[in-house]
Amino acid sequence: MCIKEQGGMYQNPEHVIDVHINLLVIHRGLALLLVLYLLLVLVLGINNIHNHLLKQLNQLLGQEEMLGKVVDLLVLDLRLDQKAKLVLS
Repeated sequence: MCIKEQGGMYQNPEHVIDVHINLLVIHRGLALLLVLYLLLVLVLGINNIHNHLLKQLNQLLGQEEMLGKVVDLLVLDLRLDQKAKLVLS
């Protein structure tokens, strides 16, 4: 085994390899955490968009219901006008 001086310290080559492997494991762990975080942000973003679209759909359905009531009232008004014309003539 060769012991060499590096940065003012004597290190065993196996120790250097172990430290390098440990750093690779740490980097993989950090990369995995970053990917999981990005997936979480993506899922939350999609959920937020989904909720916004549902809210807009509910507003549109409410407006459609109101328009349906207005049309019903207009049709009723036309029928009453036609009946009034028949009665008056």
